[in-house]
Amino acid sequence: PVPRLKQPAEAEGGYTKPLKKEDLQLDWTLDASQVRNRIRGLAEVPAAASTLANGDAVKIASASLAPSEYSGSPGEVLGVIKGKGPVVACGKGALVLERVKPAGKGWMDGFSLWNGKKVEKGDVLGSPAPANA
Repeated sequence: PVPRLKQPAEAEGGYTKPLKKEDLQLDWTLDASQVRNRIRGLAEVPAAASTLANGDAVKIASASLAPSEYSGSPGEVLGVIKGKGPVVACGKGALVLERVKPAGKGWMDGFSLWNGKKVEKGDVLGSPAPANA
């Protein structure tokens, strides 16, 4: 028989602070793989968040690395990959947004967001919403 081993103390469960709204916001200046990993880690609940060019909130549940020919300013919508979704530039590389949830809507694929004219080439995601006067 195999002897039982006592697990080290660091393997014990612990507590973490609850996530705040600002913890969910994506930082488009990071490398594309870092942004994608954050999206994967937050999944659909609570979901990573950003803002559209018009200031509306959008949640992002799934994204993939875009082909290397895409480059631009962080958060800039560079175009679309048909059937997948909009391509958004990061600090290094770009992501294809595959599953999103615009404010007031249900989850949809990224291409539907593009077809619904919620995002267009040249828009910048994550821009601060205009201040109320």
